[in-house]
Amino acid sequence: MSLALLVVTLALAVKPTTKTAPEPATWTDGPAIGAAADLVKWFEGEGKDAVVRVPVTIQATPIGIEKSWIGTTDPLHIRVDDSALGVSLLDRVHQHCPDPEAVCTLWMDGHWGGAGGGLWPSAQPGDSKGEYLFSVHRVEGRVSEGETARIRIRN
Repeated sequence: MSLALLVVTLALAVKPTTKTAPEPATWTDGPAIGAAADLVKWFEGEGKDAVVRVPVTIQATPIGIEKSWIGTTDPLHIRVDDSALGVSLLDRVHQHCPDPEAVCTLWMDGHWGGAGGGLWPSAQPGDSKGEYLFSVHRVEGRVSEGETARIRIRN
């Protein structure tokens, strides 16, 4: 078989594929955002392996993330691992919250902990930047004023 005939035969044998958009994720309401200890207990129990959407408040500067937390009255201070994002978390924050000095609350999809679990590897108890780790997969957008703050669990 000649090389030209082989190329034509192979070209005809390859079937074109059509790309389809993935189905949109569906979410179930999880627990309300409450005390930090209750959130840790839920994340390390029922929520350990779940992909969740949580309202994360970020205090950013023009050059980095200063602090991040979940909740308001008794906040759970966390560190956010953005290594799964194609664009840095700081850039995502600045997309949704143009004031680089603003405190902004964003819906983030991700999971509790990293490869080693929920604790940040080098954190000390009471660390002001958070001793727990949340691995973010996607920044969904800004939390609207008056929106119910609760954990949402991906089905």
